[in-house]
Amino acid sequence: MKGIRLKSSLLAGLMALAFFPNFRKGELKDITKPHLGVYECTEAKLNERDYLDRFRYIHLELKSDETFLLHYCEKGGKKRTEQGKYTYDRKKGTVTLQGGAGGFLKREFPLNEGILTVVIPFGEQTLGLKFEQK
Repeated sequence: MKGIRLKSSLLAGLMALAFFPNFRKGELKDITKPHLGVYECTEAKLNERDYLDRFRYIHLELKSDETFLLHYCEKGGKKRTEQGKYTYDRKKGTVTLQGGAGGFLKREFPLNEGILTVVIPFGEQTLGLKFEQK
């Protein structure tokens, strides 16, 4: 019985290769997009000072239409959402976020094993955020 299941699984795999040519070329981006989803902020620092404890949550959502939503809520404050566009470069392992009024802010950040690291210099200070995929 196991031999029959193994043969039928092998046949199904070969048929998939024949009918889905992008899969055969190794282009899995049409089948799976592992960068999509919600990322939870686990670190928020300005220089070495931790600011994460001032927030109930900070979430970054990468959507399939190449837009992102930044959801956050300060403790005792209202829920807020910012939005923008992004691009994902699988080969480089980066996400480029574009936002701000008119989309003028555009920066590239590393995305490695479900962790997006955002580092932005502000004059002599540096904002560092770490987002982990949920």
